[in-house]
Order: sequence, then structure tokens, then C-alpha cells
Amino acid sequence: MPDQPPLPPATPPASSPVVTGLRGDEPEAESATAAFSKRRLLTWTLILLNVTLVIFLLKWADAFFMPLVAGIFLSYTLGPIVDLLQNRMRLPRALGSAVAIVAFMGVIGGIGYAVWWQAIDLAESMPESINRITRSVRQVQVDRSSSLSKLNQAARAVDNALKSGGAGSTRATQSATAPAAPPQEGVSSMLMQRALRVMGGLGTLGSVLLLAYFLLTAGDSFRRKTVRVVGSRWQHKRVTVELLDDIHSSVQKYLGSLVLVNLLLGLLTYMVLVAQGFRNAEIWATLAGILHVIPYVGPLLTAIGVFIAGVQQWGAIVPAVLAAGSTLVVAALVGSIAYAWILGRIANINHSAQFIALLFFGWLWGALGLLIAIPLVVVIKVIAARVDALHPVAEFLRE
Repeated sequence: MPDQPPLPPATPPASSPVVTGLRGDEPEAESATAAFSKRRLLTWTLILLNVTLVIFLLKWADAFFMPLVAGIFLSYTLGPIVDLLQNRMRLPRALGSAVAIVAFMGVIGGIGYAVWWQAIDLAESMPESINRITRSVRQVQVDRSSSLSKLNQAARAVDNALKSGGAGSTRATQSATAPAAPPQEGVSSMLMQRALRVMGGLGTLGSVLLLAYFLLTAGDSFRRKTVRVVGSRWQHKRVTVELLDDIHSSVQKYLGSLVLVNLLLGLLTYMVLVAQGFRNAEIWATLAGILHVIPYVGPLLTAIGVFIAGVQQWGAIVPAVLAAGSTLVVAALVGSIAYAWILGRIANINHSAQFIALLFFGWLWGALGLLIAIPLVVVIKVIAARVDALHPVAEFLRE
């Protein structure tokens, strides 16, 4: 019988290892997905904790951070003036910085002096103004055909119905829970507290001015030191230089354009008030330009002050309302055209982010927070646009 060639060894089907491998990889894929989800959750938890800690520190140490941030932004505002004095007039930088600080103090002092006497005048005439407003409202209420009179009659009817139904329980409740008279505070302690507040405010102002002077005198030395400290790699140094230059140019462009827009608003407000025969129009126009730094809130405060001063001057509500409304119209026009152009071209920040920033920094640092909220958002947006991990923040702030 002839020898037959040996049969080749039997090989398993080609699909068997593949099927076995897929079934074996399913638990590994699930475990990898679960680990990734845990890492992501841990990352967001750490970010939330860090943000909460930073907010707590900013609120707790506001006596330190408020003068620090205000001094930095004041140095950015006065920086172009110091550069002009140094480059054009050949003044030493220390002397130019001193001249800029003294000029700033003079302008603020002059405005404060004028506003102070205007505020005293308004406070002295406040009872008379309130009486005039009350008489005007009563005259409207006397007219039976007016809408306000009808609303007043309806309110009285509802009030009488409520009183007739719960008169007994109201008397019992009032007799059972008689409020205790609050303790009267001594005049000396009240004056001492006010004096301490004034001294604290003056100390904070002095700290801001000194810090701004030192930063103006130093020039760009802090930027050079930051570049030297950031690392030895050329790429890191280049990114740091671009980031610092971008922050410097954006903040200075924003503040410079804001000053020009507020000057325009003050000039237009002055012209409108003078056309109506308003007294002290220059003071209220200056206040309108200063308060316009605070979006939304500043024009409203100006309108309230103009309304009170108008009632004091004319003794009638209608001319005062017209004067206050004209300031709001000017602020709306300038805000919708010039201010929107600034934030759109230079800062590129949407209105929702602006309003949220005003709410947050107003809660955090009060009146100063309202003043520096938008410049801080400009800095945050510039940093977020340069750092890859913060691109979502930049996208949220962008128009």
C-alpha cells in the first residue's frame, strides 16, 4: 500500500480567537470608561473647590485685594500720561509719576468738593422737595376722574374689607407681641464709628495712590521679571510676553476709550441740562460722566439725583421728570453706540457676562467692585483666550 502524505494539523477557525478577544475586551473597556468618568468628576470637583476657595479669600481679605486691584488699574489708567511726560517732556519717570498722581488727586478733589456742596444743598432742601412732591400727588388724587384716584379708591376698598374681617385678631396680636424699644446708641460712639470709617477710607485711598505710584515708577520692570521667572524654555517665555502685552494693551485701550466716551457723555448731558435751564448743570454732567463707568446703575443714579435737584429748583414734578429722562436718553444713546463699540471692538464681551460681573463683584467688593468689574472681566477674557484649558471661559464671555 503506497505511503500517503501526512495530513496537515487541524487549525481552529479564524473567527474563534477574534470572538474570544472581543468578549474579553468588554470588561476592560467598561473599566476604562468608568475610570475616565471618575477622573473627570474628580477634576471638576477640584475645580469647584478651588473656585470656592478663591472667592472666599477675595471676600475675606477684601481689605488687601481691593486696594491692590484698584492701584493696578489706576496705574494702567495713568500709564499713557506718564509715558507722554517721559518721552515728550523728558521728565524722569519718578517725577512724571508724581505729577500724574498729583493731577489725579487734584481732579478728584475738585470734583468731590463741588459734589459735596451740591449734596449738602440737596440734603437741606430735601424736606421741602418731599413736601412739594406730596402736594403734587395729592392734587392728582383729588381729581376723581384720574386713574391714580381710581386706583386709590380701589385700594381703600380692599383695605377696609380686610380690616373689617380681621380687626379682632389684629388687636390681640398687637397687644401680645408689643415690640421692645431698641436701645438708643450714644452720639459719641456713633461719631467715633463714623470717624473710624472716614480714617479707614482715607487710608485705603492712600494705599491705592502709593501702589499706583510705585507701579508707574517701575514701568515694565515687573513684566521683565515675570518673563525671567516663568521658566527657561523659549516657548514659555514667548507665550508669557504675548499674554502680558495683550493684557497691557487691552486694558489701556479699554480704559482710554472709556474716558473719551464718558467725556462725550458729560458734554452732551451738560448741553441738554443747560438747554432746559437746569442749575449746576456742569456738576451733574461731571457726575454723569463719572457714574457712567458703572453700566446700567450709574445712569440711573444720575437720573435720580437730577430729579431731586429738579424738584428743588422748579417745585414741580413734570420738569424734573423731563430733565431726569433727558439724562437717561443721552446715556442710552452713548451707551448703545459708543460703549457698545468699545466692548465689541476692544473687549468683545457680551452683555449677559457684563451684568453677571456687575452682580458678582458688586456683592464681593461693593461700590469699588462695580467700578472695576468690567476691567477685571477684560483681563480674565484675555487670559482665557491665551490658555487652552480656559477656552470655554473665553467663549462664554465673547459676544
